Amino acid sequence: MKHRTAALLSICLLLSGCSDFFYPYPDFLVTPSPLPSPSPIILPSPAPRVLTFGVAFSRSDTFRPLSDTLRYNAQAARLCYESLFELDKNFVPQPLLCASMETEDNKNFILSLRENVFFHDGNPLTAGDVVYSFRQAQKPGGPFAVRLACVSGVSSQADGTVLVSMDAPVWNAAALFDFPIIRESPAAAAPGTGPYRAVLGGDGNYLLPSENWWRDRSPPAERIELVDAGSADELVYAFQYGYISMMPVDLWDTFSPGIHTGYDKVVTPSGLSQYIGFNTRRTPLNQRELRLALALALDRRGVVSAVYGEDAEAAVLPVPPSSPLYLETAAMRYRFDPGESARLIAGLGYTAADEEGVLTRWRGRQTERLVLDFIVGAENAARAQMAEACAAMFRSAGFAVNVRALDRPALEQALLDGDFDLYYAEARPAPNFDPGEFLLPGSAFAHGVSDSAAARSALANMAATDPYTDAGQAALGEVWDVLYEELPVLTVCFRNTLFISQRGLLSGQTPTFYNPYAGFAGWTVHEQ
Repeated sequence: MKHRTAALLSICLLLSGCSDFFYPYPDFLVTPSPLPSPSPIILPSPAPRVLTFGVAFSRSDTFRPLSDTLRYNAQAARLCYESLFELDKNFVPQPLLCASMETEDNKNFILSLRENVFFHDGNPLTAGDVVYSFRQAQKPGGPFAVRLACVSGVSSQADGTVLVSMDAPVWNAAALFDFPIIRESPAAAAPGTGPYRAVLGGDGNYLLPSENWWRDRSPPAERIELVDAGSADELVYAFQYGYISMMPVDLWDTFSPGIHTGYDKVVTPSGLSQYIGFNTRRTPLNQRELRLALALALDRRGVVSAVYGEDAEAAVLPVPPSSPLYLETAAMRYRFDPGESARLIAGLGYTAADEEGVLTRWRGRQTERLVLDFIVGAENAARAQMAEACAAMFRSAGFAVNVRALDRPALEQALLDGDFDLYYAEARPAPNFDPGEFLLPGSAFAHGVSDSAAARSALANMAATDPYTDAGQAALGEVWDVLYEELPVLTVCFRNTLFISQRGLLSGQTPTFYNPYAGFAGWTVHEQ
């Protein structure tokens, strides 16, 4: 049975729980029968209607996108602020405020800024504004501090360019520069370069079109209300009664609001990966052939369909399947192949099944059973179901799998102690999708992983390349080879992102995982 039920696994692994409740709500309203009218009534022509739009906003006296960690404020900020690069629907960084970026070593980057770009207050975009924005974004506790921890220095150059220096070569660095560029100002809403400017206080919080936007087009809504939605109940009320026009919603998040079915929706790929991690440091999964046997015994499409339906896409590599970094030649090696899985298990000596159907082998004078301890967070019902569904497939291959659903403190402790054979988790990798996050011990999503000279060498070679060139694809292929040979993790799927809007209100939407309002100037808002 399916249940409608921000996510960074690290230790500081954010094991965010997410919702298995869904508010039933009628998808219709009963309309009373009309009364007859004795004669036509002629009314004066109405005044021209102002096209308005509403987005969720949390109570705040300021609009500071580089420090504000409130989810809906960050999403609304995308209407007011632009970045150096913007990730498209396939997670490829596209130049926005940065006209070009040059580097010889993937460690020092020269950024040339787009000309004739102006902030809301009329001031032109300068290298100094970019330097200021970098430094604000790097401040501890902010939403972009972790991804920019690799930046060792930023400076403006005499020719108006910006020099960004890294501690070491960084692969796909442009994807990390998808953060708002602002102008230093004491104003409640820091000036940005986007299509709208924020007006806070007075007669309410709202957005108006910027008179200084640099693009030669007008945004579709003449006013965007910032609708106060500080709680799930307020969010549900505001959307269901039409105050909020559009918003992303995670139906599988423990804390997601329950929304009725009377809406239009757009589904896009997300950067939220779900995967199984192996403890390669203890028996029996210190045997690579046994890890590969588990990989080949897993029917990802079947498992994902049973739990998430169309809300996730099966995957075998730790990058979204729609990305050009997802190399099909590498992915084919993880095909569902129960016959090959059985052959690998038998090759390790596990040939006889006990009375419970669990495979065993002789070790000296004793038998060794294929028993695995599989841990998962209990806070999210869907992820727990995914772990159980994966475990069922492993059991059919002859493993005895005990699934333990743990609360967050217990799960974090088990990961720290190495008290597991497998764990199931959801990760939100950095936007550049560096595979090192899954391959190297001590990285955000690598628990129970042993150090590997081959992995470090392949990652270093990859870091020196442009991922979207032939040389970069070849270097990435070598990293995927190492991932296959060492198998520290097993990717299962990437969840999709759902954007909902009032029925019939919008057309031409092009939201992305990182920007709900990507290309907003090209959307159409219909009168209702």
